[in-house]
Amino acid sequence: EEEIRNFIENSTKIPEDASDSFKLVDEWLLQLRIENFRNFPEIPVSLDVKISENSPKIPQVPGKVLGMSQISETRFIAVWMAPLQDVLSTSTSTSTSTSDSQVEISTYELKKFCDLILLGNPNVIWSLFTDQVFLSGEAFENLRKFRGDFITRATLHQSLGTLRGLVKGKNGGKKKAEISAIFPAISIVALHLENLGETVPKIPNFSDFQLESVMPIATELHDRCVALNVESPEKWKIPSTFNLNEWLVSLRRASLDK
Repeated sequence: EEEIRNFIENSTKIPEDASDSFKLVDEWLLQLRIENFRNFPEIPVSLDVKISENSPKIPQVPGKVLGMSQISETRFIAVWMAPLQDVLSTSTSTSTSTSDSQVEISTYELKKFCDLILLGNPNVIWSLFTDQVFLSGEAFENLRKFRGDFITRATLHQSLGTLRGLVKGKNGGKKKAEISAIFPAISIVALHLENLGETVPKIPNFSDFQLESVMPIATELHDRCVALNVESPEKWKIPSTFNLNEWLVSLRRASLDK
């Protein structure tokens, strides 16, 4: 405390060793934020996870992986949590994407993952719906319980945009591995129509995903959405009271206690 007090009193002076200065700023910032953070109510949640036997290689990230799902034939999405000292200090955590000749794994830090949910990103949201979950625990499953809340107009708008690009021929020349990226969008649009009581065509498994078989389905889903005006307010139910911020903060809080 005395060291921090001395630093504040002499903050106009430039230390000879800049690295020591940055370290001191982080220590000061961490102390202030952690003390304030302890005022948040504790919501007990386990950060332990289980890995499926047939899981692909878990990506290397500077934190703890909380969940990983397969969203199409060649794409996986993982959510991870940065160490609390990185979140509360001047450090930054970035999302990454790794790929090899067979699969691509996109990894998102917890806050970025939540931001993409609120923005309606079809790939991230479908990672909560797919039954191909290879790494999960209490934290990830708690979020999956409320996945229906995240099928919003924003999500549908983005998904319909993907279908529109396919139907209008913008994606017609792509390879199967690239076309399979639209699988989440097609599935989300079909899910929303089902929620409206509509009967929808069966969506093929992404392992059987072929452009020639999917094109008629994508066209039908797109045309029906346009005819039903599915993005209009009267087509939406009032969302539940699930609080994404509460879920995120509870995990940060659990990390602090651990």
